[in-house]
Amino acid sequence: MLDIKDRGHAKYFHGRIVERATFVRELESARQEQAGTTFLIQGPPGAGKTALLAECTKLANKAGWHTARIDPLSLYDPVRMAQRVGGVYISRRERVTGFDAKLAEKQWIKELAGTASASDVLKDLASDRGLLLILDEVQHIREFIDGPHKMAAMSTLDAIHNGELGRPVILLAGGLGPSEDAFARLGISRFMSDCIVNLGRLSPEAEHAVIQDWLVKDGQARSGPHLEHWIKAIAAESDRWPQHIVAFAQPASQVAAREGGRLTAQGLEEATRWGQQAKTKYYEGRVAPFGKAVRVALANLARHGGSHSKYDLLNAFTNIPGENSVEVFARAVEKGVLAQAADGDYTFSVPSLQAWLVEHYG
Repeated sequence: MLDIKDRGHAKYFHGRIVERATFVRELESARQEQAGTTFLIQGPPGAGKTALLAECTKLANKAGWHTARIDPLSLYDPVRMAQRVGGVYISRRERVTGFDAKLAEKQWIKELAGTASASDVLKDLASDRGLLLILDEVQHIREFIDGPHKMAAMSTLDAIHNGELGRPVILLAGGLGPSEDAFARLGISRFMSDCIVNLGRLSPEAEHAVIQDWLVKDGQARSGPHLEHWIKAIAAESDRWPQHIVAFAQPASQVAAREGGRLTAQGLEEATRWGQQAKTKYYEGRVAPFGKAVRVALANLARHGGSHSKYDLLNAFTNIPGENSVEVFARAVEKGVLAQAADGDYTFSVPSLQAWLVEHYG
């Protein structure tokens, strides 16, 4: 039985060169200007958001920044923000009273002065060397939109985004496709163009390098024509999609290691079966929230290929009984069935997803 794990940090990371270089420039700019911004990495499930967040965190650590993982509650709760950043929050500070007036002037009860907000905590605890706040699954901040903590969360986000803390503080956020919209509904409607990363497929070179690392470093495979054959076969199944690459390369490395690094036709066939099962499970997870009528509508769109405007997509979902077209569209983006392209239209996130939809529901 193989042990397959295709979520979380990337064991072998390649690619995203432009995105990483842009992030390093933002670190340098924030430190020089003693300001900050928000750097948003968004995309469908399986696009490698968590992996890129981890790589950016490494780059910040290498540059001497203090890094801290926060959660949405930290945006309005100063105690939680202090705990996550590594400080101590105490609600009040009082003079000690007593008969010795001189002692009373100098001694304080050991309680830190209370701060009014999470942004005040950041002002107190951030240093000139820089503070990077990492917030994964950032789309969950939309829960503040109609809640009692909306104004407090908005204040913190605004102070970070507009560099108003007097220290270099950057919010590195990762989330699903609707994340940018969640920020907009909390007052952050304008990002610098380089500070939004819409993740898609890896480059062919990065895909090749990741597969090779799995086979050579984990699978003990040696260079040669058999290795290249396996890499090409796995790449043909993976569509340069990060989740698919791991879903095929990881079992392939385990099969190869079991055979002492030998790459056989039987081993490749077994690894491919494991990968195909994982890929099917991934696609089933994407369409799980939808009834059959919506899946058929998606398959009809997939059959025509190309990109689709939001207007066309809403029309495609309009006449489905019991469904709200706006909600169907939003779920399709959130679940990674559809992804927004650079021109603003929407396409299916992975080419093989189109083929799978047509095969099963077309």
